[in-house]
Amino acid sequence: MVRRDLFRNVFITCIMVVIFVLLRLFWFTPHHVTEKDVQKGLEAADYVLAFHQNEIPNESIVLYEVDQKEYVGRVIAQGGERAVYMDDVLYVNHEVKDEPYIRSMKNTYQGKTSNTGNLFTEDFTIESLTQSEQDIIGQEEFLILNDNRLNHEDSRQFGLVQKDQIKGVITFRLTPLGRFGFIDVE
Repeated sequence: MVRRDLFRNVFITCIMVVIFVLLRLFWFTPHHVTEKDVQKGLEAADYVLAFHQNEIPNESIVLYEVDQKEYVGRVIAQGGERAVYMDDVLYVNHEVKDEPYIRSMKNTYQGKTSNTGNLFTEDFTIESLTQSEQDIIGQEEFLILNDNRLNHEDSRQFGLVQKDQIKGVITFRLTPLGRFGFIDVE
């Protein structure tokens, strides 16, 4: 009887491990948020899940990889869209795009007397990011920026991010347990 129970428990544990590994490979990627990854809704030391998705909507917070290093950023524009940042205003397809998720950081930055007149987000175009005459984001490419625009480890440094570099959309927080659950990213 004891031997049969032991065998059953080992078998169930093995099945659970295989299921977890398969889920990890095909459905989500865990990530530990560091100070440089902080976005609206994410804080340093959060442990989050990035879910693999075929469709990645604008304004999603994504986990992506460049040169074998993981980064967290927000999708600003994607394939087929034009994007320009001029005088601290984002234009997507020639229309002003509101960015409520950076408003408080931007106001705090601009409220400091030493920063008066300084831009929170430096001017750029798709041409300047790609260093070419391309002015429309290519298919399977994304413009990704950090909410803290003073951290330049995003498309302004790396250029446009390819879809296969995106590991997933961050939507769920595991720890701290007091904030366990879905993440409000707006």
